Amino acid sequence: MSKGCDPSRIEDLYHRYGGAGGQQAQLDFTVTTDDISSAFHATVSAVSAIRGDGPFHPAGTRKALFDLDAERGPVVDALADTEHLQALLWSPPHWSVEGRSELDFVFVTREITPGSAVDGDKRAWVIEQDCQVSADLLLMNTKDRTPIVAEFKRGGDQNADYALVQALAAAAQLTPPRQRERLRAQYSEYFGKNLPERLDVYVIVTDPPPRGTRPKLLRRAQAHAAELQASGALDQWIRRIVFLEVKASAGRLSFTELPGDAGDKSAAPAIAE
Repeated sequence: MSKGCDPSRIEDLYHRYGGAGGQQAQLDFTVTTDDISSAFHATVSAVSAIRGDGPFHPAGTRKALFDLDAERGPVVDALADTEHLQALLWSPPHWSVEGRSELDFVFVTREITPGSAVDGDKRAWVIEQDCQVSADLLLMNTKDRTPIVAEFKRGGDQNADYALVQALAAAAQLTPPRQRERLRAQYSEYFGKNLPERLDVYVIVTDPPPRGTRPKLLRRAQAHAAELQASGALDQWIRRIVFLEVKASAGRLSFTELPGDAGDKSAAPAIAE
């Protein structure tokens, strides 16, 4: 096992950001758009030659969403945690974003760790363990089958800027063709026969606090995303970065785009079936 992740990589930036302390400490932790871009590029370079095969996690290591949902009990008008959202996403299969049909998605899997593989019936690692990062959700865009790496944060959870760095770190680990081929092969019922060309990144929040440090961190996340999109620094790998709010009401979820969304560059060819 390596002695720490290379400090130039986005996984290290993510771990240092998370270890900075509370929300005020994270607000004081200087993370520039150039830092994020450079770190993303460093990870893309570091993982370019990895040759993982097979599933991202051993079979039978996680509960089906149907069972997970049943364990949660009656749905109240709030999301308790990440697992609560994951449990509710199993049905219906198609989720709409109000007024933005191009952002609609379906659920693919939860807690995906791109650096993980399977060796027999055990977990193996195609990326050094010190650089591991997971994403809460893997989704699929319903318009063209683009994979979506998504992070979810509740109002009292970690902040949206931290979530953005985490989602980008997971996305960076999925950029090699071999990794994207694993996505296609393992989830072919979603991604079809052709290799996904780029990824989308979603940051999903619920009950965002109206005041304090977290709204400032959300605005910083959106500014980072907007600058990344405007500069084209990640265009080779990331098509769009989106911020959504999810609400639970009367046992149903609804998704809306947060004001100030970073926008997208969605001119990539559609992913054919």
